[in-house]
Amino acid sequence: MAICPKCQASMGQTAVKCEACGYDFSEPTSKRSLADTSRNVGNIFLMLGGVTAGVWSLLSGVSSIGLLLMMEFTHFAISLSLFLIAAALVVVFMRAQEDD
Repeated sequence: MAICPKCQASMGQTAVKCEACGYDFSEPTSKRSLADTSRNVGNIFLMLGGVTAGVWSLLSGVSSIGLLLMMEFTHFAISLSLFLIAAALVVVFMRAQEDD
């Protein structure tokens, strides 16, 4: 019995593709490792973007509350818009990671 190197699922010795994740055993190892490396680098950048957008969202939200309490409505509206943009970016980064 063989084990898939990508998802650790058990499968038959003669399997060409993993039934669980679709990992292709017929593809040469050098091509596969290059694709895995570029996918990992892409995931790192997605994580960094998500964390950055999350911090930006948190800071914008806190400053929005502070501006609202100080009755600075014009600045509050700008800060609230930045918060919403940052929150949307967090969602985009997280969904992009899920698609991988």
